[in-house]
Amino acid sequence: MGTRPPALSQIIIAVVFALSVFGFTLFVWKSFGGTVPLEPKGYEVRMLFGRDAAQLTSNASVRIAGVPVGRVVSTRPIGTKIEATVDLQRRYAPLPSDARAIIRSKTLLGESFIELTPGTRGTTPVADGGLLPPGNIQAAEGLDDVLGSFDAPTRKALKGFLQDVSVALDGRSADISAVLGNAAPAARDLRRVLTVVDAQRPALRALIRDSATTLETIAQREADVRELVVAGDEVLDATAQRTSQLTATVKELPGFLREARAFAGEVEGVSVDAAPSLRTLRPVASRLKPGLEEAVLLGPTLERVARGLDPVISQARTGLPALTSIVKAAGPLTDVLDSAGRDLVPVVQLLDAYKDDAVAASANIAAATNYTTPGPDGKPMRALRVLSPLWPEGLVGAERRSPTNRYNPYHEPGGLGKMVTG
Repeated sequence: MGTRPPALSQIIIAVVFALSVFGFTLFVWKSFGGTVPLEPKGYEVRMLFGRDAAQLTSNASVRIAGVPVGRVVSTRPIGTKIEATVDLQRRYAPLPSDARAIIRSKTLLGESFIELTPGTRGTTPVADGGLLPPGNIQAAEGLDDVLGSFDAPTRKALKGFLQDVSVALDGRSADISAVLGNAAPAARDLRRVLTVVDAQRPALRALIRDSATTLETIAQREADVRELVVAGDEVLDATAQRTSQLTATVKELPGFLREARAFAGEVEGVSVDAAPSLRTLRPVASRLKPGLEEAVLLGPTLERVARGLDPVISQARTGLPALTSIVKAAGPLTDVLDSAGRDLVPVVQLLDAYKDDAVAASANIAAATNYTTPGPDGKPMRALRVLSPLWPEGLVGAERRSPTNRYNPYHEPGGLGKMVTG
């Protein structure tokens, strides 16, 4: 059986596979903080920590405000201290000499990392490979240190609190999971709310200022506030005495809500039908307010009138049948009066138009007929004072009016009053 060399395509596939495996391995190694052979050395700073750095290991994260900026290259004990060599990324180097460092824990299992403050720009930086001033290293307070600072009564109260919390959370795993599951949407909604609040910062500032003014005013009315609290306590006492009635009310609420829901459905249907009418009435809606205000003022008067109508209504039970008979019998009379009224309407309209002239004419008749003059026998006799105008047409018996004759026997209403002014 003969052998033959591999094909070129097979060799290329094998080389590509080997390179991809090497690249993937290098990526995983770098993700876990490993170093790459022949990689250039970065900016390093040494830091001396206390016993709180016992869990600090190589490749541990170094962060500023939660952002990874480097890693721990190595750690070694120096007496009671632990020296950690930190490799910072170039864009965060050099580190100002007033920067501070502290050991933090990622989880309760004790996975530690170094938290840095950015320091002040313009401050003398720490040299590459130099030591951060020991005064800038802060000791982390462990949970045992915090608990050790409590006195015996506080530790006892804390123990009771934790026991009560355990009882409260027992069997509530599903609720806690639901809360954690809704934490992200709640955080997004809270972010939107805070964005709106930030946009309304001037209004919010004014609200806080006005709230402070309100609280100061309330503080000045201490006696009134005390009376309000006492009155509220009395209300609560009265409410406590009505526990049975409140319980009955709460039991009746579901039925009431069902009825209210059905009523709301009916109201919704009526609102759909009433929408066109409401749109039609919208132009006159502004005029309803004065009418309603006048109706409110008229309400007491209407109430008195309604009370006074009670005797009238009682008597109307007897009088209305008789009145109905009179109205029916007055039918022929109203027909006659209707035709006579139509003839009287023009007369009344004429008198209404010339009412001032009619009054003046009556006064003139009284003046004309109230004149006396001595008679032949020396006794007074009445005389009629009448001014009869003479016109050329009357003297010569003209059949047509002369163009210079402007006399109008049918003057306009109020025309006599104009004679005073010419």
